[in-house]
Amino acid sequence: MRRHITYANLTATLALVFAMSGGALAAKHYLINSTSQISPKVLKNLKAHSGAPGRDGAPGREGPAGKEGPAGKDGAPGPASVTRVDFFEPVSNETNEGGEWRFLGGTVTEHFDGSKTAADVTASVDIGSSDGKKAGLNLGICVTPVGGTEATPEAEVAPELTQPAGNFIAQTVTGTVTNLAAGSYVIGACTQGESANVEHGDGAGTVLLAETAEGGSSGVAAVRAAARAQSEHR
Repeated sequence: MRRHITYANLTATLALVFAMSGGALAAKHYLINSTSQISPKVLKNLKAHSGAPGRDGAPGREGPAGKEGPAGKDGAPGPASVTRVDFFEPVSNETNEGGEWRFLGGTVTEHFDGSKTAADVTASVDIGSSDGKKAGLNLGICVTPVGGTEATPEAEVAPELTQPAGNFIAQTVTGTVTNLAAGSYVIGACTQGESANVEHGDGAGTVLLAETAEGGSSGVAAVRAAARAQSEHR
């Protein structure tokens, strides 16, 4: 007996095939709710790589000011400050043959505020010989407190000369007066131990008063530097 394929048989057969393939398709899909269900090799390949850095953001607000730092070291002393310039005339016809220092001619009175006040003093005196024979003396820069009787030399020279009578040669002495207590002082040129034939001619003296940062030798150097600067400025 020959069997014929009917519509009903075909429909039933197709339904069975689709049912079986649908079950197989469903069997290939799983619900993953834990990484333990995934192979470590697969997990390694699934890890993401870092991307390129992003652009810099806008600057933040300025922070509060920091604490004040410690004080720095004291700076080096500054230069001397010139306060005044005075002049005097060391001119006198009297010779001083004795051993005590005596002022020669005119002097100047200066006020010292203390040990840091300094005076740079220069005196120039024309010296001659009355008989044309050798003449000598000690020429200095002296100081004494106002009202004092003793002239104290701060610098001195001891020139000797031989020249015809009536001729004069300028002799110069320079000294710095410093490290004095506050007060007023008489300053000028002075002489000692002059030979009897010494003659004095014209003379001129300058006192440059200054306030220094330090007394002593540092003050002397500072006031002399100020004196040079004052001279160059002129």
